[in-house]
Amino acid sequence: MNRRKWFLTRKEFFTVLFFFVITPPLLNYILFTWKAPWTFGEGDNWLGFWGNYSGAFVGALVALWIANRQAVEQREILKKQIDEQRIQELEKEARSRKIEQAPYLIQIQFELKQMLKQMQKINDIKKERIAVHEGYIRNRTEREELTTEEKKEAWKDVESEAFEIKLINNQVLSHFQGVDDIELQIQLIECFTFYTEFSEVISVDLQIVYEEFSKSVKGILRENQKEFISRYQQYAHVRSKIAKEKKRVWLAFEREDQIGKLINTLERIEKEIEDIRQTKTLYKNTSI
Repeated sequence: MNRRKWFLTRKEFFTVLFFFVITPPLLNYILFTWKAPWTFGEGDNWLGFWGNYSGAFVGALVALWIANRQAVEQREILKKQIDEQRIQELEKEARSRKIEQAPYLIQIQFELKQMLKQMQKINDIKKERIAVHEGYIRNRTEREELTTEEKKEAWKDVESEAFEIKLINNQVLSHFQGVDDIELQIQLIECFTFYTEFSEVISVDLQIVYEEFSKSVKGILRENQKEFISRYQQYAHVRSKIAKEKKRVWLAFEREDQIGKLINTLERIEKEIEDIRQTKTLYKNTSI
């Protein structure tokens, strides 16, 4: 409980006390010692007059002071009530906005789980393929221990292969605007952008690219050698570009720990959903 404040401040109190003490000597000096001109009446009459006059003046002054202090306190109380009401309205608005993003977060959560499942599956398949390729090299070299270059060869062969991976549901991207947390939005965009690029690149089959090139130049070598060379250069350029892209996304996949990033983002989404669940429960209980 707040303590009641005195209607005068410390400075105001000493100011009133000063004038209260100094007024009688001042009046005595003016009326009887200095003998001001144009004054009529005896000293007793003037003392009575000045007593009534000063008493009424001081009473009015004190009443004015009290009214002013009360007005200030009322303004402070009203301002405090308005601030508290505004805070409550802002909290209510923030709570409503938080609850409204639940459908978006649930859809994003589902898609993230599918993405994580796919990336973990691809990672396991890659490891299995690398083991197979290393087995081929061991059989070829008749050695159990592989050199660093031979291991790199196995990795390179596997990374150039095609992997079947499920593409994301692009409709989920429109749900990002419903996420209230800006940092989480950025994290989601980064995860979905990488997954989209990663899935598109690793699913390209270089063997199919070669077969399409072979079909396009069938019979051209004998008829038009110049045209054949031009098409082969185009094919070589496309193949080189795809190979570089495969190497780049696999490097980012490993070095940037994209699976770990995806897990972290999914955990943040799940935490947001749990917070919304608790907020709805609390709001429901307080509304009863």
